[in-house]
Amino acid sequence: MFSNIYPPHIIEYLILDSRFWTLVRINKTDTSSIPPAKPTKKKFPSHPNSRKQFTHTSKMTTITKTSFFSSKRVYMVLGASSNPKKFGNKVLRWYINHSLPVYPVNPNLEKVCDIKAFKTPVAALSFYLQDSNLRQAYPDGFSISVITSPTVTLALLNGLHDWILKTSGTAGGNGEDKIIKSIWFQPGSIDEEVLKFVEENYGLSATGGSLIYSSPHEHECILVDGDDRLRNEIPEHRL
Repeated sequence: MFSNIYPPHIIEYLILDSRFWTLVRINKTDTSSIPPAKPTKKKFPSHPNSRKQFTHTSKMTTITKTSFFSSKRVYMVLGASSNPKKFGNKVLRWYINHSLPVYPVNPNLEKVCDIKAFKTPVAALSFYLQDSNLRQAYPDGFSISVITSPTVTLALLNGLHDWILKTSGTAGGNGEDKIIKSIWFQPGSIDEEVLKFVEENYGLSATGGSLIYSSPHEHECILVDGDDRLRNEIPEHRL
């Protein structure tokens, strides 16, 4: 095609750029002129308490994202913060801005964003169970967002699990008898030990859509993906 235009020692390369196609003439003897590939990476918020890269993949086959949000459910934020620069504050404000009933959990604060804070997830759950009007308005239990470091995450979820077993015995139940319906782990809040504990003791799973976390295959952050998931799971909810 180009034999009438260029000498035989010149070949033609079509290089796909992220914005346009560029025709580049490259001498066979000068391979250094070939531009290197420039992969595009999506940026996500990071977490200051992140450990080494989380590599658990046994549950990352087909994820059906259908069970974190519900119009009859309340929400809990473990690691809520009063500092606007921290993700614990950003995630809490995400719930507030979307008019979702949310309980911030922080052992050192009485209020966060003008909302009553709870020292532990047990205190938040106990408050919910003791309020019959609240339970009637939101009978579908809790979904939890987690922003704490993996060590703190494990301690909080372990304590919550033990308390639920002592009071109702349904932490790892199925269907309607399970009060913790879903957990969304923000980046940096989970490791393999936490994942194994939650799967074995809470009866949640990524394949069922009730356990959400980042992996080498998929990055999950409520600040990035929350709007789309909320829109899909509660279509009538106004964003």
